[in-house]
Amino acid sequence: MTTAQHLAHSKNQNGNEEALSSHLRDVAERAADYASAFGASGEAWLAGILHDLGKYGELFRRRLEREERGIDHWSAGT
Repeated sequence: MTTAQHLAHSKNQNGNEEALSSHLRDVAERAADYASAFGASGEAWLAGILHDLGKYGELFRRRLEREERGIDHWSAGT
């Protein structure tokens, strides 16, 4: 893993990584799609793009690189 790229989570079982920016866009688009049924696409897109914003922090990067312990996925995302 390079420190230049922020990741959404640790490698999956196939060893693949997911860039945080891609993850946030994908979630935002999916949320907007679902919420279009009740006229809340914009709000859902914004919630999706912001839902893991905290993962841009240094502590979460260190957690993924196994340099830090005791930091859970959910707290970092918020």
